[in-house]
Amino acid sequence: MQQLFAVALLLQLATSASQFVSQCGPYDITTGNANMVVKYEFGQVAGNDAIQFTVDATTAGYGAIGFRPAGTSGGMSNIDPIAFDDTKISDRAKTAGFAPPGTEASDDVTQVTLTNAGGKISAVFYRLLNTGDAADMTLSQGMMLNFVWAFGNGKVDGGWSNHSPSQRGQGDITFNTCPVTAVPTAVPTAVPTAAPAPPAAPFTSACGPFPITTGNANMVINYEFGTVNAADAIQFTVSATSTGYGAIGFRAAGMMGGMTNIDPIAFDADQVLDMAQTTGMTPPTPDVSNDVTKVSITNTGGVITAVFYRLLNTGDAADMALSKGLMLNFVWSFGNGKVDNGWVNHTPTQRGQADITLDACVVTAVPTAVPTAVPTNTPGVPPTAVPTNVPTAVPTAVPTAVPTNTPGVPPTAVPTAVPTNIPTAVPTAVPTAVPTNTPGVPPTAVPTAVPTNIPTAVPTAVPTAVPTNTPGVPPTAVPTAVPGVPPVAAFTSSCGPFPITTGNA
Repeated sequence: MQQLFAVALLLQLATSASQFVSQCGPYDITTGNANMVVKYEFGQVAGNDAIQFTVDATTAGYGAIGFRPAGTSGGMSNIDPIAFDDTKISDRAKTAGFAPPGTEASDDVTQVTLTNAGGKISAVFYRLLNTGDAADMTLSQGMMLNFVWAFGNGKVDGGWSNHSPSQRGQGDITFNTCPVTAVPTAVPTAVPTAAPAPPAAPFTSACGPFPITTGNANMVINYEFGTVNAADAIQFTVSATSTGYGAIGFRAAGMMGGMTNIDPIAFDADQVLDMAQTTGMTPPTPDVSNDVTKVSITNTGGVITAVFYRLLNTGDAADMALSKGLMLNFVWSFGNGKVDNGWVNHTPTQRGQADITLDACVVTAVPTAVPTAVPTNTPGVPPTAVPTNVPTAVPTAVPTAVPTNTPGVPPTAVPTAVPTNIPTAVPTAVPTAVPTNTPGVPPTAVPTAVPTNIPTAVPTAVPTAVPTNTPGVPPTAVPTAVPGVPPVAAFTSSCGPFPITTGNA
């Protein structure tokens, strides 16, 4: 009885010591096949660095994953495999060809769970990154390797058959890198009360956004300059029509062609990562120091839009120093897979590069607080004097002086003086005075003396000629104008005429 109790205690201690404690992840490994879904996460087991896999295979038989050095694509040799069916998970010996791998002498894989539901086998298992077994490939965070997967009919220990081309796949991937901290050997009994990380400092825009022409409607890029905590910074807004990843990068102007010496920033629907400078055609790995801050990521209608910023000079030798007005070679791409693993090389239509010149806008200092003093162009005290162009007195309603062109006295209805050309008296019908050449006294019948100038003819009783001051035609009985009544006064115009609008022609 004591012996059985001791065995049970040893098993309990072994179980607690071998528990996997996750530190980061899970991360997807893109297979391109919905019947094979693979995820992994890094952590520790009893203080040793480890990796745990969760694999879902739609199969009634087996599933398998494996590792080998990057670049060894094609064939089935030199793979370090782990296989499972609905009854067990097994560490297998390295492959030597197309024959199913045999059982490894030392099984360094630990099963966590194994389920079979709805035609899908789900296996969760882990192993140390370095098992100490020469038959196992040593793994590490940030490592690039060739990842292989397969599923098919049959069981792990016997009877499994070769998979069809649609039931297998492989590709070079890069494991994610996450900080590793010491993990206690036992599960904590209390939840840590660690305070959340402080939020990132906000980006304050000073100019922009400015577009970067890619010539591809599936990759739209804008940038703007600003500050972060008073330090000069640049913010990008990138929209990639992709179900995988998008990336931009910088290098010195004139370095056209190839994929070397690029300082990249990559993103997918979940994260934005500062990547290490490229050294060739292989995907870049995450930078040791992440100097890029994510603002937002959205994934709508097949378009991933990422907004992120970085300082113009991050102080990191692995990051290219940027500046306003700088000419540089700008590189962009998008494709399938995730940023931290499983992304595949893009096609020629999914990449581009060109020398561009960043805008040279002037970034003014952003005040850290609201000014306490009134700006100098605002009067400190309102003016005390009235402006000189404002009248001091209100104008009278009616002018005090009569305009010079207006008569001082309005004209009377009837003139007070008679016109000079109107006769003062009515002429008589017959002259009142005898003409001067008519004798004042008619001659006697017989003269008393003989005149010396006796006329030779007897004068007539009436003159034969009309006196010169007698009208040749007698006036009419009634004058045409009544003397003594003055004519109507004449109107003298001073201005006008002015029209009055009636609206009727």
